[in-house]
Amino acid sequence: MARTKLDAILAPGSSASAPESIIWTAADTVHGNYFESSGKDLVLARNVNGSGSAAVTIVSVPDALSRLGDIVTTVLFANTKVFGPFLAIGWRNTEGDISLDGAAGIEFAVIALP
Repeated sequence: MARTKLDAILAPGSSASAPESIIWTAADTVHGNYFESSGKDLVLARNVNGSGSAAVTIVSVPDALSRLGDIVTTVLFANTKVFGPFLAIGWRNTEGDISLDGAAGIEFAVIALP
């Protein structure tokens, strides 16, 4: 089954007159999630569970030397973690996307840097 798409917001940059709102989306714990890679993306993950911690995985792809390096971490309750920026090399798959997985209670937001 296909992963569920996350829509990125474009960071407003230093000359913007108004900030952008962060769009939080619950992790698809069955199929996983993805977003279209801009080559300069930040991933935010927060745990909205009432207690405990939950796992987050950002899936790597082989680089020119066939190296892999998935990011697997734990997000504690009431905590937000920032990952990236993710460049294309080592992260963007052949469809132009970056895949990520989150446990129940995880919400993601993706920010494309200008």
